[in-house]
Amino acid sequence: MTQYNSKQKQKGFTLIELMIAVAILAIIVSIALPSYRNYILKAHRTAAKTTLVELQARQEGHYVDRRRYATTLTALGYPANPSWISAAGEPDTEQTDRSIYRIVLSGVTPNGYRLEAIPVGAQADDARCGTLSLIASGRKQASGSDGVDCWR
Repeated sequence: MTQYNSKQKQKGFTLIELMIAVAILAIIVSIALPSYRNYILKAHRTAAKTTLVELQARQEGHYVDRRRYATTLTALGYPANPSWISAAGEPDTEQTDRSIYRIVLSGVTPNGYRLEAIPVGAQADDARCGTLSLIASGRKQASGSDGVDCWR
């Protein structure tokens, strides 16, 4: 029969120590995960805003050259009408699992147009800003609960 020496060093962790470590980790994750998610949504929003501003510049260049606004995104050099963009800001012809916004050109008249970035996929959870819009006059809008600050 084996006898245990009380002076023998204990190795490893106790169940209580392990439970405390897991509880601390759970608290840290519950705080960090929403902050990370908000950071990702904001970064994707930046890609959409950049795309809209780029399209506005192309649209104004089209107007200078032809004395009228383009009626489709393909006339502005995009692959499709409507187009989708990925988190990297790359345009695509169809929605994929990497798509974050659908880009639409609408309301084209001799005096103006409206560009919209409509969130799709995981970006659709962005209730704070929602759909981002840019009008020919330079007016910027957002449909979400905090639309005023979305273009800053």
